[in-house]
Amino acid sequence: MNEDSNIRPHPVSLERLEFLRMQADLTWPKERRNLAWFGARDGDRILELGCGPGWITEKLSEAFPHSRITALDHNPAALDFARGRLERRLGDRIEWTTGKAEQTRLPDKCFDIVYARLVFYYLPDPVAAAAEARRVLRPGGRFVVTDSDDGLFGVTVPELPELELLLARVGASKSRSGGDRRRGRLLRNVLAKAGFDPIDLEAIGFDSGEIGAEKFFPLFDPEPLQRLVASGEITPAEAARLADARKRFLADPDAYVLRILLMLCGRNPPQ
Repeated sequence: MNEDSNIRPHPVSLERLEFLRMQADLTWPKERRNLAWFGARDGDRILELGCGPGWITEKLSEAFPHSRITALDHNPAALDFARGRLERRLGDRIEWTTGKAEQTRLPDKCFDIVYARLVFYYLPDPVAAAAEARRVLRPGGRFVVTDSDDGLFGVTVPELPELELLLARVGASKSRSGGDRRRGRLLRNVLAKAGFDPIDLEAIGFDSGEIGAEKFFPLFDPEPLQRLVASGEITPAEAARLADARKRFLADPDAYVLRILLMLCGRNPPQ
């Protein structure tokens, strides 16, 4: 029997899961490097906020083999999926817990590192989440946030004007649910308001050179476009225009995509 046969389905499509795995593989080497620059060490007690399907949980466990990791997500199905993949191999090194970034219900001052990757642009109250991270950190502990900003989405060759339309419509949808796809530019202020000092900043660049440009645009895929049509964010005619733009872009033999993520580290001041 396949060891994954008892894993509950994750509440997103297989295509989305594969994209998240691919993205984690692409960016993790630089995330790991930056975590070390920020002061993370093997043996640190680590909390991962918004672990989702566990791709980064797995990489944290490999990078810090003597660390105990608490993986938190608000979605029990996501935790079931991640636990089903990893529990047999990692055992009690990972503690799986259901909770929100703004209210983890974890004890005070019990972690050396809190890591939130592509979580903050979803949150209605990012300052509350940052303050909660500070509460559970030991004095001198680090809160590391990796996130994006649609204003820094990156560049394409050839230029893809339709991307701006799509990001604007997806961003409007996100804002109505309390998120903000341009939150990257606000993260320094968010961490400062929560009391972190000093705050350090790095940028992560990753491109289509390794995997091809076609895997960089999941928002242009038929399923996401149809969801936007169903929710009224775009019209069927706009969906057809976006799909055609993607096709034309990928037909160019020199098609290229560069993306940028921001990575910030706030230190919990010694008390």
